[in-house]
Amino acid sequence: MGTLKFRDSADLYHYLIELASKFETSGRTVAAAKLKRTSLFVHGTPQTDFLGESLLVLRSLSGQSKDVLSERETRKMLAVIEQLEEAFRNPSGA
Repeated sequence: MGTLKFRDSADLYHYLIELASKFETSGRTVAAAKLKRTSLFVHGTPQTDFLGESLLVLRSLSGQSKDVLSERETRKMLAVIEQLEEAFRNPSGA
């Protein structure tokens, strides 16, 4: 599943905004607000805080996404979670 790779925090930021839009369009405004709030961590906070907050919000929404996301989009979300978990397991990137 781990084929998705973000190059940098900006890629993750854009993904969170895109995901927030999907949740908002589906009437899931609380979930959309969580994603938007988390995306703000990209500016003015350490990268680990942004990655950690992103991981937490994505984990919390992954079980609630079936009625919002397609199967492909759900797999993408799980791949993002996997990539973030790997970043914390292996912070050197080696």
